Amino acid sequence: MAWLLATIGKSDSRNWEICKEHNLWGISVLGESDFIHKASKGDNLLFWVSGKGFVGTAVATEDTRVPKSPEETPWRGGNSRYGFIIPVKFDREFNKPIKLNFSNNVQEKTGIPLAYFRRGFQPIGDVQAKIVLDEASLFT
Repeated sequence: MAWLLATIGKSDSRNWEICKEHNLWGISVLGESDFIHKASKGDNLLFWVSGKGFVGTAVATEDTRVPKSPEETPWRGGNSRYGFIIPVKFDREFNKPIKLNFSNNVQEKTGIPLAYFRRGFQPIGDVQAKIVLDEASLFT
C-alpha cells in the first residue's frame, strides 16, 4: 500500500471540510488527465492544507475512478474541474496541523519537493509519511 500526498490550496481550504463530510477526495484534472497519479484501494492519503500544514490521513476504499454523478464532486468547479475521485475513510485528523519548513524548495524534515505540494496529488515514500505521523504523535 502506497502513500499519496493530497494537497488542498489555500484558496480552497474549505475543501478539507467537504472531503471529510463526503468521504471523498477529488482530483483536479484541468486538462491533464493522462499524467494524474491514481490511488488503489487500501492506499493511504496524507492531507496538506496550504497555509496550515498536514491535517490528517485517510485510506482509499476504492480505486481512483471517474465520478458517477454530480453529487460525487461537491467542490467548487464540480465535474468540470474534478475528473477523478477517490472514495476514502478518514482515519486520523491531527490535533494540531503539522507545519514543516521549506528550504531550497524542499520540505526540511520530509525531503518532499515543494513542487509536489503544488501539483495536488503525488506519491510519497513510507519514510516521508512516517516522519509526519511521528510529528503528529507529539501533539496527541
